[in-house]
Amino acid sequence: MVIEFLPFALVLFTLVGAFIMPFFARWFPRGCIPLTLGVLGMDIFMAVTLLTSVMTHGPTAYYIGGWAAPWGIEVRGDGIAAIMVLLIAFIMFWTVVYGASSIGKELPQGRGGWYCALLLLISAGMMGLVVSGDLFNMYVMIEVVSLSSVALVLAKGGREVLPAALKYLLLATIGSGFILFGIGFTYILTGHLNIGFAAAELMTAGGEYPYLNWVALTFLVIGLGVKAGLFPLHVWLPDAHSTAASTSSAILSGLVVKVYAVVVMRLFFQLYTSEMLLATDIDRILLVMSIAAILAGSLFALVQKDLKRLLAYSTVAQIGYIFLGISVFSIMGLEGAIFHIIAHALMKSMLFLAAGSLIFRAGSRQIEDLRGMGKAMPFTAGMFTLGAFSMIGFPLLAGFISKYLLAIAGWDSGNLLILPLMVLSGLLNAAYYLPVIRVLFWSSGEETPSKVEGELGRSLALGALAAGLLIMGVIPEAGREFIQLAASWLWG
Repeated sequence: MVIEFLPFALVLFTLVGAFIMPFFARWFPRGCIPLTLGVLGMDIFMAVTLLTSVMTHGPTAYYIGGWAAPWGIEVRGDGIAAIMVLLIAFIMFWTVVYGASSIGKELPQGRGGWYCALLLLISAGMMGLVVSGDLFNMYVMIEVVSLSSVALVLAKGGREVLPAALKYLLLATIGSGFILFGIGFTYILTGHLNIGFAAAELMTAGGEYPYLNWVALTFLVIGLGVKAGLFPLHVWLPDAHSTAASTSSAILSGLVVKVYAVVVMRLFFQLYTSEMLLATDIDRILLVMSIAAILAGSLFALVQKDLKRLLAYSTVAQIGYIFLGISVFSIMGLEGAIFHIIAHALMKSMLFLAAGSLIFRAGSRQIEDLRGMGKAMPFTAGMFTLGAFSMIGFPLLAGFISKYLLAIAGWDSGNLLILPLMVLSGLLNAAYYLPVIRVLFWSSGEETPSKVEGELGRSLALGALAAGLLIMGVIPEAGREFIQLAASWLWG
């Protein structure tokens, strides 16, 4: 019973932390960071306990209030949920550790405590989204995450963030509308909002009303594609991710867009059947969109002179990898997609955080203004380089393993286009990351050692993220067994 309650406890505990944070912000501002770290640290402990139990004893389900489905709200503790809540808690914890010294510098005075409340709120929303087994409550959590994401962009203050936040809000609202229509059509078709019961009804009703089923699926894919920033529905992402504070950018790029991809996986393989999806040619549509995302995102990144916009467009390309794995429609494809979700969360969080320190020291986001930062901030620049190498796909790093799994999945499915695509995308990644590394280490410029470089919290956070990349790259078997089980349970 305790283990079954853990997925709900994670969301509830984090949400309570978010609600009491304003009190600390008003009366005990110095306690905001320790409280945030305490909540997220406890989340990590509960997530590890959940993951261990799920992988040992199998998936669990908890019904809030004791009301069983389809009347009650189901909270799922399966493989993908356990992996994602641990990933969310881990990335959020180290992002706060990193930002503990910079939150007061990047944000307007007096907003630090409210920002901590926002961090816990979006953490609760993301966790609630990945554990939800009910379509309506999934939609509620989507709204929590969406509004919190807009607030994360706005938190930095200044004129620059206003257009980016407004664009994000408008497109997020449109995406939410599409998702709500998709859920409505699904309810009309099945009479249920619980994913398991709706799936059982779709086994029969979906065949009787193929066009209504196709409309519902279309609305859901478009809405979630907007939220995830899948090309060409990505137009909000570069502005939002590049103008936000560095900690916000790390969260938005490393985690937020990924949870929507997880929702797509859950709907595709637990709500619909493979036969129903293949009959709509959604696999081919996603394949085309994924390839376009990988190539377009990389080409846009290639011409950027602003480091954070380069990283933002890189995220557009990396989302393409995840949806590419989904489009293969196999367990191996899902395994590659899940592995890349984890790898990219670690890589991109580390890149945005390291870039934030480099930009703060140089006083500019322009790549050319970062000349000599490799000597002024060798550890930070080194961590940025490690993340960039993983994005390119260097062996012994997590990015190489995820690309390898996706290439094998494509080969096994008979799609021989994916293997050369992985090679080409790696070359494109190298084309826009290696010049940045050259500017950092091999261009003359500011070489005076930076005080920021010696801050313990920043070093610990970057080191923890780097350790995750190396562990997943050098000994991928350490986590691959969990990922394989999660993929097989999703596939059904």
